[in-house]
Amino acid sequence: MKKAPRLRIALIYPNTQAVGQANLGAWIVYKILERNPKVEVFRLFLEHPPGTKPVITLSDPDGKRWDLNTFHIVAFSVSFENDLINIPLILSSHGIPVRSQEREAFHPLILMGGVVPSSNPEPIAPLVDLFLLGEAEGSLDDALEYLIELAQGSPKEQVLSSIQSGLPYAYVPRYYLPSYGTSHQLLNLSPSMAHFPTKIKPSKHTYIGSKEVSPWIGEILPKDSVFAQKSLMELGRGCKRGCRFCLAGYVYRPPRWYHRDAILRSLGEVKADTLGLLAPCIMDMPYLLDVLRYLKEMGKTFTISSLRADAITEELLELLKWANQRTVTIALEAGSARLRKLINKHLTTQKIIESVELLARGGFYSIKLYFILGLPTEETEDVEEIISIVKKIRHIIIKTMAPSKRVAKIVVNFSCFVPKPFTPLQWSPMVDIKTLKNRQKMIQKGLSKEGGITVTFDTPKWAYIQCLLSQGDRRVFEMIELGNACNWDLNKLQSNHILNPNFFVTHQKATDEFLPWDFIDNGINKAYLIREYELAMENLESPACNVGVCERCGVCEV
Repeated sequence: MKKAPRLRIALIYPNTQAVGQANLGAWIVYKILERNPKVEVFRLFLEHPPGTKPVITLSDPDGKRWDLNTFHIVAFSVSFENDLINIPLILSSHGIPVRSQEREAFHPLILMGGVVPSSNPEPIAPLVDLFLLGEAEGSLDDALEYLIELAQGSPKEQVLSSIQSGLPYAYVPRYYLPSYGTSHQLLNLSPSMAHFPTKIKPSKHTYIGSKEVSPWIGEILPKDSVFAQKSLMELGRGCKRGCRFCLAGYVYRPPRWYHRDAILRSLGEVKADTLGLLAPCIMDMPYLLDVLRYLKEMGKTFTISSLRADAITEELLELLKWANQRTVTIALEAGSARLRKLINKHLTTQKIIESVELLARGGFYSIKLYFILGLPTEETEDVEEIISIVKKIRHIIIKTMAPSKRVAKIVVNFSCFVPKPFTPLQWSPMVDIKTLKNRQKMIQKGLSKEGGITVTFDTPKWAYIQCLLSQGDRRVFEMIELGNACNWDLNKLQSNHILNPNFFVTHQKATDEFLPWDFIDNGINKAYLIREYELAMENLESPACNVGVCERCGVCEV
């Protein structure tokens, strides 16, 4: 009996291998596909960093190049908005039309998932045949039951129609029609047929927390990876804190931790000598110290990406020092207490000072601080308070570490505020590029005479593009094509399109507007987001998630 053909999938991370292999989400997708006996999957990455080569080429981890036309499905896992601009270049370099309506039956089906399209798929929608929204564990296996029909010769259109009707988290953009008002505003996104759902519901990994469900552990990463020679391990998903700018804190609700026993059991199977422990707010895990103590007993070192200033303890620092993690990162986000309340940070200046004293006494060699420039309502005084608190931190470190005759270096990184879908600050505009550059100059000047401080900034131009790709509707796809054609010269982009990109980037949105992602129902009540936005504008904080008890956001079924 002739063996049924397997479904051939090219799984592309639209950035370099060094970046892509360090992305645990893309690894999870790969492992789910790989374990299906009816699927043959290949991981592909860009051979060169975006923008450094005129021709986009792809290769697998072994350096072998592949022709995308030999696959039934070309799938993209997208975690960062700016990687979207590489995708049309990837398809066109393989002779595949970039718009779905221009592709023929023999072309591969273009599939996309990841946190970026799950929060707003519209800017890239004209290119994609099928989105799977949400978390891969809750969607991929069921979707494959439909997609495998492609390997058996079923027409793409038949498969897509069946998926759209049968899976609540599937989104086929060509089946949904936008309508616009006289002022270019998006009014609605409606299904083209009555049997298609009006709302798309992203999938969730509902079994995190079960004793039987093991956490994901990635491969041992190569030396040129972002996390060289480590394996990454997911300890939890989602965050209870409710920082009003944070996409992960909202789209991954409710926050979930893997079971303590499942984590400890899985640690015994780890082959790497060093583990990178991952979670949006790892300090909130109730048994974090148990996990770290167990790793110490096993003789395995570990790293933690970021610490909350109000949750640092002496025992935690001792464990980090044992693991030889001498650089720690604290995300302060804002220098002024007013803006920290606006973003719902729940972090006082006194707590910041106390945590820095702990770190300095602990003998850490490098302390990284993260701030966000351009937060809503930010004024010059708020920027001055950033400079002031960094100087204060520097002076505390010098005073506390003086007896050791060694002073920790400070690295201060500034990102630009970009409003994200499904967060309370989604209605806020992004600050214009000129203002951001002026504030960067102000900070550079204010800290330039302070020794032992390194300051780095995001590029405002690329933050602007990120905002366009985060906030736009499907008309932005034409801007992506124009941007790639003019090397993302924003002046040319703004003058060559009927709709100015500022319409999506620097526009203050009304809370009753139809937003490009309003057709997605991830369980969060819009009224809750509006109330959180109103509290932000009043510089008022709200409580953290009380999972399974509170009903404020609507995600938990109480």
